[in-house]
Amino acid sequence: MVKRLPIGLMEIVDKFPYQALRDYYKKWYRPDNQCIIVVGDVDVDHIENQIKQLWNGVVVPANAAQVVAEPVPDNAQALYIFGKDKELPFSDVALYMKHDAFPDEARPIRAISSILMLSV
Repeated sequence: MVKRLPIGLMEIVDKFPYQALRDYYKKWYRPDNQCIIVVGDVDVDHIENQIKQLWNGVVVPANAAQVVAEPVPDNAQALYIFGKDKELPFSDVALYMKHDAFPDEARPIRAISSILMLSV
């Protein structure tokens, strides 16, 4: 059995200021930064009503921090990383292709999120 340390150290977690964690949560974990995805053979009307009931009364703070879209510049050459880990029991290859961002209205997750926010 492989023994591996988690990313980070408990020493950091133990010494992390409690209020800083609460402030971070309050700043970023808001309805406008979340979405609900329902997958499966469900009664859509029933699930939609349950979601609306759960989120009823939840409001976005008036002074909410804005998420800033950071552009990712193109690169002249392909970028790659080759790594080896003798503890990994499998191979993994991933290929990512950059493309121009889709407008918000063309993003299905964003559209669903917006619909839910308008209906709450």
